[in-house]
Amino acid sequence: MRLKNNQETNLKQKGTNFWDLNPCGGQWASYQEFFNWYQQTEPYILESFDKYRWKNKKVLAVGCGQGFIANYLAEQTSPIIAVDISLDSLLRAKAGTKELGNMDKIQFDLSNAENLPFRNAYFEVVVCLGVLHHTPDTLKGISEIFRTQRKGGSSFVMLYRSGNPKWLVVKTIRNIAGLYKKITGKPRITQIKGEQNVWDHKGTAINELLDVPIMKAFSNKQVKLMFNKFKVVKIINCQPGFKRLKDFLSFLRPFEKILEWVDIKVKKKWGFYQVIIAEK
Repeated sequence: MRLKNNQETNLKQKGTNFWDLNPCGGQWASYQEFFNWYQQTEPYILESFDKYRWKNKKVLAVGCGQGFIANYLAEQTSPIIAVDISLDSLLRAKAGTKELGNMDKIQFDLSNAENLPFRNAYFEVVVCLGVLHHTPDTLKGISEIFRTQRKGGSSFVMLYRSGNPKWLVVKTIRNIAGLYKKITGKPRITQIKGEQNVWDHKGTAINELLDVPIMKAFSNKQVKLMFNKFKVVKIINCQPGFKRLKDFLSFLRPFEKILEWVDIKVKKKWGFYQVIIAEK
């Protein structure tokens, strides 16, 4: 989980560069289109969000990317502070927030998830989705969430989960991609922003799969140990990934309902995402 200091610094910079070039979710003609796509593609967390009482809660969104979560929660509470290590992502998030009319509810800051610039117990809720499995020191990120969260408050965290078919496929593809880059000397396989990118309207899943510098996954058992400072920890496995295949393999589109049914049936055992709801 922990890398040496020099390697950490190098990987953090590479990670920043990656997300500057590939804002999470891709590029869209309008922010509203992006917002709608995100709700349809990543509904896993919204089910937990919609059961929570958000009114008048001070919220921190760590690794906010293009700001979907911050803008989704802005409909239910404020103030929200959203931070990210990628300046390009923050600029897009600000532009989108302006488009949706939420500028008075959300504050954006450039910040590192492993070193948050906030005092202890400042937030009632901390949200960090799909971030810490891309950071050099995942435990430090969790420690920062714990530090900035108030006693009695809640955190919503999503981490990739190991021990399922999707993670096995992901590891295999990344190993092959790494070997290809080593042999060819190419720093990346996917195209960068500004070049034609056929995957852009489908998000940045392919870019992340092949080229993100750090990608980790953890078992449910590991996560329980990683969150052992928290008073209550609930883990929900979801998104095995079968339905998402139709976004990349067009011949599967007629079978979308079947793939969705499979996802529901096997999510507890094979879910690739694990949503951690932690109370302090």
